[in-house]
Amino acid sequence: MRELNHKVVRSIGTVFTILLVLLLTACGQNQTESLQEGPLNVNNPGQFETTEEGNVPIEQNTTPLSTEQSNQNQDKQTIKEAAEEVPGTEVTSVTFDGKKVRVTVRVEEDLNSDERIAWSNNIKSAIKGATNQYNVQVIVN
Repeated sequence: MRELNHKVVRSIGTVFTILLVLLLTACGQNQTESLQEGPLNVNNPGQFETTEEGNVPIEQNTTPLSTEQSNQNQDKQTIKEAAEEVPGTEVTSVTFDGKKVRVTVRVEEDLNSDERIAWSNNIKSAIKGATNQYNVQVIVN
């Protein structure tokens, strides 16, 4: 019985060794060259120039900004300009989180708690007057 168990364990070890060798051989394939001959399937082909290195895209900007990112950049500028219309206000950051926007500002005056709230509300009103598509949070430093 003991001899049978020893043979089973040895057989299992041999099978695992063979599988390990096959796996490592498959993973060791040269990854620097394509297995496919000819042009590769490209989702957005665009214009290419054929060189000694192969097909090279002519246009280097292959990841243009999405419409949402472009709109947020425009909105960021609009929000900054609207907030800075409040005298003595300097915008230090504008952060988007979906339909929420957090605007951090610095003011030239020392403010107590009530004044900070009033200043924040004035800035929020100015921003909502310029663009009313975000839930605005204003942080006064």
